Amino acid sequence: MYCCTCGKKCAENATHCLSCGSAQLPEPTLAQPTLQHYSPIQVQPDDESEIVQRLRSTDEKPNECHGCGSKDELIAYPFALAKTLNVKRDWTGTAASVALSALSIPLTGFGIFRTPGKHTTYRAIRMTLVLCKNCRKRRVNYELHPWWSDVLRLGYAQFLDRYDLVP
Repeated sequence: MYCCTCGKKCAENATHCLSCGSAQLPEPTLAQPTLQHYSPIQVQPDDESEIVQRLRSTDEKPNECHGCGSKDELIAYPFALAKTLNVKRDWTGTAASVALSALSIPLTGFGIFRTPGKHTTYRAIRMTLVLCKNCRKRRVNYELHPWWSDVLRLGYAQFLDRYDLVP
């Protein structure tokens, strides 16, 4: 673990940095969001984009903690909820590998089988969870975001964390 203030290495269980004396925060435990208890509503694509625009314009807490409302020492966690639009499988490579293996196995004794490729297209709504230092210590709970339940009702149930998001 490294100090967030001076960058020096600290002991894993240290509460303060020995170099600069600043308090060390443990890594937060990330809560796995529960997506089961919302039943999606059916909306037309035009209505859906209108609802999303309305959500974006009505963020009640853009510069305060979504957990407690504090405005001090805020930390942002980008994430998204996504909806699957299309799943395509490419079978051409599989068919070619089966045909080639049918010829190569009797001649050389080995063959290659290629599984079909899969390409999934998502529509995602990007959000940013804002938490203060105290709320972060307890748990990073993405369900605290004010749009969470509305976006789930629109059918966006695939959770994407900051590592899944493409810039």
